[in-house]
Amino acid sequence: MSIDVIIPTWNQKRAESLMDSLSDHAASPKNVFPYVVLVKPDAPPGEKLLLPMLLAGLKEIPDPPSPIVAFLHDDVELRPSSCPWDALTISAFENPKVGLVGWGGATRLGHKDIYKSAYNPLQLAREGYASAQEDWKTHGYYLDKPREVAVLDGFCLAFQREAYEKMGGWQAAIDLGIKFHFYDTFACLMMRRLGWKIMAVPVPCRHLGGRTSTTPEYQALLLSLGYQDDLEVHRRGSRIISDEFRSEIPIRV
Repeated sequence: MSIDVIIPTWNQKRAESLMDSLSDHAASPKNVFPYVVLVKPDAPPGEKLLLPMLLAGLKEIPDPPSPIVAFLHDDVELRPSSCPWDALTISAFENPKVGLVGWGGATRLGHKDIYKSAYNPLQLAREGYASAQEDWKTHGYYLDKPREVAVLDGFCLAFQREAYEKMGGWQAAIDLGIKFHFYDTFACLMMRRLGWKIMAVPVPCRHLGGRTSTTPEYQALLLSLGYQDDLEVHRRGSRIISDEFRSEIPIRV
């Protein structure tokens, strides 16, 4: 089974390093098709945001597309493993009810009394996060085998393509008002709403995090779009998720 991999980036060198790593650590490199989406300096500001870049990457995939499409952050570093990342990811889809797979996830999403008190962004916190990330102790627990989760971290989201299409693709998130933060939460909640399972698999890796969102270029982009800062993007995304998915939250797996 083949996998299409979309890597949005503001840093060509970093994305190319990830492409090499994906090939070096794959069981079947010939079945891995990475596509780098480099931000265009002269593109309209709205097209420089994450989700429009992901949509642009999908347009680069020739027909017929692979049955699995994955979206990876460019600041992911893979580590050697006896079970390669592609084999682990693909194996989770052997269960036809699985629609979305990631490399780190939490078993709980949302405070138990989230809709019984005044809105607070912290009410959407994830709990019970587990992964095989190099710094797993910092984030939560070690993931030693695949398991069902409530929500995944967005640094790796691999969809069964049918599930992605039924979700409405990333355009559905954009139409709801999601710009960057909480796109991973949106995807997971849509999967649950549509009846798909979500799995986390133990791929040894390191996610550096914040390599784009902390840059002066990104901060300037937010200002040009009318946001005060990245925290405002986060707050707006949180409220959208809280309002849209009242029937799904909280989740305990």
